[in-house]
Amino acid sequence: KLEVETLIIIVGFRTDEATKFPLYRSHQGMAALLWGFGGASLKATHASDGEKRHRDDKVWRAILRSDHHNITLDWRQTDMENARKSLRDKIKELSSSPENFSTKPNTEDCMKLSDQTMLEHDFDVDPELQSMCTRFLQNLSEIEISRLQTHERLDLAGLPFPPSALTSLVCLRLCSDDLLHEAALDLLVRPSLRDLDLSNQKLTSPRAEELLCQRGLTRLTALRLRRNCLAQLPPLAAAGLCRLVELDLSENQLTVLPPNLLQLYPALETLNLESNRIAVPALDFRDCGLSTLFLGLNPLEYLPTLAPLTRLTALSL
Repeated sequence: KLEVETLIIIVGFRTDEATKFPLYRSHQGMAALLWGFGGASLKATHASDGEKRHRDDKVWRAILRSDHHNITLDWRQTDMENARKSLRDKIKELSSSPENFSTKPNTEDCMKLSDQTMLEHDFDVDPELQSMCTRFLQNLSEIEISRLQTHERLDLAGLPFPPSALTSLVCLRLCSDDLLHEAALDLLVRPSLRDLDLSNQKLTSPRAEELLCQRGLTRLTALRLRRNCLAQLPPLAAAGLCRLVELDLSENQLTVLPPNLLQLYPALETLNLESNRIAVPALDFRDCGLSTLFLGLNPLEYLPTLAPLTRLTALSL
């Protein structure tokens, strides 16, 4: 090894120059120099089996928020037992704050939490801790899920918590593209939601209709469907989604909009239709409360009068 180091120095530098660069007189410096001479293969040779294994793992992150505390959980889909244990340990650390567990768990949700398909390794968990976990999950108001190290989708068996326990969930954000398998997404889209972000999920119009119009999402006030594959707007109003305040349909494939769109959603304040294929937005702006309207990056040929939009504060054409 010493001969190799000396050889590299002689070839790369004159002796008097090498003394000016103390970096190359250390083992770390030699490693850095070797990478420039095709050392990537050498680096791979010395990689441990554990490092290789971790590079191949599917790593996910969930941020779980209640009214009082947040939990950030990173887990590997190849080690779900440890993922569930980590979640239990994090919840146990919060046990000193009684506000996290102010709601008593009902019997039905406790039974669902012990479902074999979700927590098959948890039958030996202390009943008090199990009850504590149930109450914490029931009190969760917001979940963000993202992938850290994988290009695959997360399936139902890869979730470290049972969606059936999320009885108070009001906000769901999927922060990576094409994130969940259909079965997992179906169970996370719950009737209690008020804020739903399904951007970048490769949703087609039929899939979006199935997901949004058959779940009883009547409390929803914010819906983000940016960058999907929607060719037409799902019949959200007919499914009872009439409370929408924010609707983001940007970066889809929409060509036509229902003229009475704003009448179908009378509470709508923010409408984002940017980057679609809309040529003639035949929208009736009368008697609507829009404050934000984004129509930019469309092949617009005609624009209806904006005079009725007396509350408008942001506009993109």
